[in-house]
Amino acid sequence: MVLNRYASHYVDTGLDQNRQYTYTFTTVKGGFESLHGEVINVSTKPPFEAVTFFQGFQKSLNSIKLIWRPHGDKRVKMYKIEKSTNSGKWKWVESVKNRMMSEFIDTYVAPGNRYSYRVIAVGFDDSFSKNSKTVTITAR
Repeated sequence: MVLNRYASHYVDTGLDQNRQYTYTFTTVKGGFESLHGEVINVSTKPPFEAVTFFQGFQKSLNSIKLIWRPHGDKRVKMYKIEKSTNSGKWKWVESVKNRMMSEFIDTYVAPGNRYSYRVIAVGFDDSFSKNSKTVTITAR
């Protein structure tokens, strides 16, 4: 709702990426509401491309090192690392700040478990990329 009668713009915030939204406007005065105006359909931008190179290596009994190629899009401010243990739910593990920083070492690893990882690039406007390919390692 726009409360200031002199306002000529409205900005909707908190929208989800890659979604369709429909808007219409009415005017309210003295307890009466006008007919709905023209219906406007708006689409938010889709995710940008995924990180292109992503690999993982077990470096010690309790650590796995992940490396990836820095994302080419200069809108990227950080990377979100997600992990699945033994085919369980994906969980956020860490955020790696800075587009050019392209490694993460997971020290919460136990032999015999199967770990899957993916990287998601995050933009300055909190937009995100498609998921990277999944890297799966069975800890020894």
